[in-house]
Amino acid sequence: MVPAAPAIEVRGLSKSYPVPRPLWSLLRRRIQGDSILALDRISFSMVQGEVLGLLGPNGAGKTTLINILCTLLTPTAGEVRVGGHDLRTSPELARALIGLVTSNERSFYWRLTGRQNLQFFAALYRVPEDDANRRIADFLEALDVADFADRRFDSYSTGIRQRFAFARALMHKPCILFMDEPTKGLDPNASAALLHLIQKRILEMWRPTIIITSHNLTEIETLCDRVAIVDQGRLLRIGTIGELTRGIRSYETYAVQVENAGGEMLEGLATLLGPDRVRIRAGSTSTLELSLGEGKRNLSSALQYILDHGGEILRCEPMEVSLADVFRETVGQRNAA
Repeated sequence: MVPAAPAIEVRGLSKSYPVPRPLWSLLRRRIQGDSILALDRISFSMVQGEVLGLLGPNGAGKTTLINILCTLLTPTAGEVRVGGHDLRTSPELARALIGLVTSNERSFYWRLTGRQNLQFFAALYRVPEDDANRRIADFLEALDVADFADRRFDSYSTGIRQRFAFARALMHKPCILFMDEPTKGLDPNASAALLHLIQKRILEMWRPTIIITSHNLTEIETLCDRVAIVDQGRLLRIGTIGELTRGIRSYETYAVQVENAGGEMLEGLATLLGPDRVRIRAGSTSTLELSLGEGKRNLSSALQYILDHGGEILRCEPMEVSLADVFRETVGQRNAA
């Protein structure tokens, strides 16, 4: 059986811009001659139906990458294929497969109703009128905005506008969907509701390939099959959350809540385990983070040392490596290099 072609294929993608003034705008960008390197030789691929989370600090290049994949920007170097189409030679063919949802939606006509807006955009997508009306009805129900469909768009809350943005992006049933911080600016309840709609309705409708950027790690953990971390225009890591967390630590970490943790005892524990394997979190009691790697003393030895030196152990539990830990250590290592 011949494997299906990748839904998205990126090889050696770079994007540079002319150097702007003033010079403070160059922060977190690499300068090459008279240009700023926004993306630096990025390569990855995605299979149809996969959901990829794109993480990175502000200015890392996430939006630039999405804009290139959506044919809104042209790359400086490298090859990009979306739905099997080369973006340099056949951008219009790739564009027909793409849906885009952004956090700063300004393309709706505010004096029209939500339904009229969707009808207008369906016509731009050349969706036949009968199909368009049927899809609009389906999306209004799926996104729980049917009660707002015939009100003027300028009367909508931010959350309702964002749901209509999803309906518009889905109108031509794209097989590839880009979401650039789709819940930015929403309150926690609206954000959770929209996340539920993405997970339970959009992904189940026809399983599109999705790239999503977000600073909300819960969204990424909930939705994504894989996660890519970018910083200063470079792809630093990509993989499943399990793969990324296993790659961060080769040792187990335990949180040990201790009373009467004196300075002498803590110094001795650091000598026993190594100074970089003992961290202290202040509070009414001391919480020690003990990292026990291969070849180090085991947990029972560490706990016995605490007891022998006057400490009272109230709680001991393993600490799982989180996606936040992965992000901090990946970007931190990059910035320290």
